[in-house]
Amino acid sequence: MRLWLQNILACPICKTHPLQLVVLKWGDVDSSLKGDELKKMILNDIEKRLISPPSIQNIIVVDENELLNEKVERFKTFFNDFTLEYEPEILMRKISSELEFIMDVMYRVNINKGVLKCPECKRWFPIGSSIDGIPEMLPDNLRDKIKDNKFISLWFDKLPGDLKKDIRLEC
Repeated sequence: MRLWLQNILACPICKTHPLQLVVLKWGDVDSSLKGDELKKMILNDIEKRLISPPSIQNIIVVDENELLNEKVERFKTFFNDFTLEYEPEILMRKISSELEFIMDVMYRVNINKGVLKCPECKRWFPIGSSIDGIPEMLPDNLRDKIKDNKFISLWFDKLPGDLKKDIRLEC
């Protein structure tokens, strides 16, 4: 999963947006995407208001890669003053000097393992429990509880306290 996806994901159960994203393990950085392609993508996303500053603020990183963690914190500061109702022109002016950096973080960095949590209904959804980088956002009746328990048990100690209390392990 790439960070840009966090901008558009909503809870499949209660439709709440934004979700909280906890990055447990970073993946590779995809350098195959060229600057011109990424610039078109981010300009399009900003124009269509697909960039969600509140969702960007809901990213928590617990991976031990200090360089990527610092990049994400810096990334979050660029969007700190904006809400869902931003004006695309104003956002572009603010980030234009750091556009290459922001494109790099949003579109090139992969998340292998993580958790998405709905702040409203408190459901959580694993990222990478079956295939690295793939969020599994299934309704309760379609989830594999054994696989969910195995995934969350493996990562439970790294989770932030508020997320730990909301996660119910089932047997």
